[in-house]
Amino acid sequence: MQRAFTLAEVLVTLGIIGVVAALTMPSLVGNYQKKVNIAGLKKAHSVLSQACMNIVRERGIDTFAMCSVNDSQCLGDMFKSELKLLSGTLWTPNSGIAEGCWEDKEITNPQEVHYCTVTADGIVYDFDMEWPRTENKVNGYILVDINGLKKPNKFGRDRYAFSIINNTDITVYKSSAVVNDDVIPPCNNGNGTVDENLGCAYKYLYTE
Repeated sequence: MQRAFTLAEVLVTLGIIGVVAALTMPSLVGNYQKKVNIAGLKKAHSVLSQACMNIVRERGIDTFAMCSVNDSQCLGDMFKSELKLLSGTLWTPNSGIAEGCWEDKEITNPQEVHYCTVTADGIVYDFDMEWPRTENKVNGYILVDINGLKKPNKFGRDRYAFSIINNTDITVYKSSAVVNDDVIPPCNNGNGTVDENLGCAYKYLYTE
């Protein structure tokens, strides 16, 4: 004679399955979302690098030096056709968040004018021109939000920072002015403050 499961046994089994699922699902979802974000970062980095190469090839090695100090719209306009950018907005972080832009006071000078724009695929680019000369200097910053204004809107998850170095190269954010010191900021996988996650672009692109 076969022994059937009692209702209590079935409920206990289902309860155990539910507990295990509740414990593992957040981790699985988190890992999946991290992979999606890293894929978006790699796409943005690849597109920016290719655009920069095309601009330098077409306009010359000192092309970004054509933009004067803090002329962020000039910098953004150089990328406009390459990135298929939509309409852009000039704004100053200290003055509040402009439509389609996002807060980035922690990285660049919040009193300087930035040029914020978005591509057809929803990536937000914030251009911040700095110096028009070389000498191992950061010529400009390009801050990206790979999924636009959708959450979580956090560095290390969907927001990352790049630099233009010596008028020729796109690189991940390292320091505010000199990049030859090879100092990589930390990455806390999107947890904590902006300063704790400025190195996430480097980590995800080159170590994972």
